[in-house]
Amino acid sequence: YARAMLPSSTPNLETLNIVSTGEMISTPMLPSKFLHLKYLTITGWTIATTYDIFSLVSFLDASPCLETFCLNASRRRQKHDSIFEDPSHLERTPGHCYGNLRHVKITSFCSSKLLVKLTCHILENTPSLECLTLDITHGGLKCSDKRFSKCSVVRKATLVEAPKALEAIRAYIAGKVPSTAKLIVLEPCNQCNTVGI
Repeated sequence: YARAMLPSSTPNLETLNIVSTGEMISTPMLPSKFLHLKYLTITGWTIATTYDIFSLVSFLDASPCLETFCLNASRRRQKHDSIFEDPSHLERTPGHCYGNLRHVKITSFCSSKLLVKLTCHILENTPSLECLTLDITHGGLKCSDKRFSKCSVVRKATLVEAPKALEAIRAYIAGKVPSTAKLIVLEPCNQCNTVGI
């Protein structure tokens, strides 16, 4: 709905926050544009494993003025296709140049093949990127922020996935970050979160 209807019904939209609680159908590629959109946040709680998260490129392609893109890619209780199980099809995908995009944050980052592909696509098509933040946790409070004594609780599945996510960042993403951009990786705190694997 957001991709199909909003560009024509709200042509001057500058900020868009999308929250979906069970996305199953991939985002369509459409010719309509968000000509004035500068800030886009997509939160997808319980995104189905059948959902092609790479299809979110449709929003980026439709937003020539986009400056900030935030994605919370949570997949609760669901298995994803890991980049380490099948690294094929990571070749560069032709796309638009996101010339105004400066800040990208992906929360709930994991070793999902399509999420890694989406991140690489953004890096390869964003010459103006200043900062890429990959948060392996689900966001929330961090004890590194002096206002809080303890981090938000991180689920066991996230703690188990964290080493794979870090390896995916090292193997497939870090080398593509331009020298003019900063890569910030937020991982689970060892003091507040532990798991016996």
